[in-house]
Amino acid sequence: MGSLFQMWDRDGSGFIDREEFREQVTILCREHGFEVSDEALELTWADFDLDGSGTVTYEEWLRITLRDLLVQGNMRIMEAFRAWDRDFSGTIDRREFCDALCTLGFDAPRVLVEEVFDSMDRDGSGALSFEELNKQLRQGSADRAVAAR
Repeated sequence: MGSLFQMWDRDGSGFIDREEFREQVTILCREHGFEVSDEALELTWADFDLDGSGTVTYEEWLRITLRDLLVQGNMRIMEAFRAWDRDFSGTIDRREFCDALCTLGFDAPRVLVEEVFDSMDRDGSGALSFEELNKQLRQGSADRAVAAR
């Protein structure tokens, strides 16, 4: 899936800008036989651009994609957390996180995955608690719910 990010990052900048995003989402929708409105594109863009910077980093893309994969598979974050915590420590360390993403099919350089892990590990403990993982994967979904009201 890291390669999907790279495909969407047409100019190789390391970011997906709004235009690259619109182009790829429009292509995907047309391939599936429907058109997407500008409003739907903007709502989707806002869900991916978590920090409102005008670009989507790999970290943002990974968080949203991971969250959506869990939703599509009807897996709750708690279930994922338990499956990824292979040593039953009550936390997910860097290796467990990298292994979990690899198992899910994310094809990204380990250094990028480790950067995502570090950004999610807000307390710098070297491990993700359930609370940290839950908060990071839920980021964006609450914002989308508020925008829809």
